[in-house]
Amino acid sequence: MLCVVVFLFIQEVIHLRRAGLKKDSQAGRAIGYRSTLEFLERLESLPSRTPQALDDLFLDFLSGYQAVMRQYAKRQWQWFKKEIPLFRWVNAASPTLVEDVLHVLTVSDEEKAREDDEIRLRSLDPETVRRERLEESELHSLLRRYQPSRTIFQTQEARANLLHNVLGELAKQ
Repeated sequence: MLCVVVFLFIQEVIHLRRAGLKKDSQAGRAIGYRSTLEFLERLESLPSRTPQALDDLFLDFLSGYQAVMRQYAKRQWQWFKKEIPLFRWVNAASPTLVEDVLHVLTVSDEEKAREDDEIRLRSLDPETVRRERLEESELHSLLRRYQPSRTIFQTQEARANLLHNVLGELAKQ
């Protein structure tokens, strides 16, 4: 199913490119679109379309795409951290997740103001700041070391099928 979604996205980019989408346009610079446009350009200019060359190109595309998505997730994380008063964080791994979410949803304005004050006070405590910086440093380290597992397109046959469909789509005019 996920293979179909990937193909449909690539197909969408092909159609948009035919309609005039350029990788240097604002829409063409959007996450996913730029990588896919570059992949299509490289695919079309590939001097030898041997199965191995196609497979290498597609694996390179997937790795680059995953890296761009990780960078985007990191930027989102950093932005959300700066907006602490606007958001309430819950630990998704907590055994009390449901209760934690219900608390966030049902907290009164007074309780919310009190919690905001506590957050601000903690941000002034040197030990808390040091601990939070350490946690953030550990998170950044984890994000840098993270190696995504490829749960789809694990076999060359799966990648070859997708590439066959993409090449067929490119051949349509």
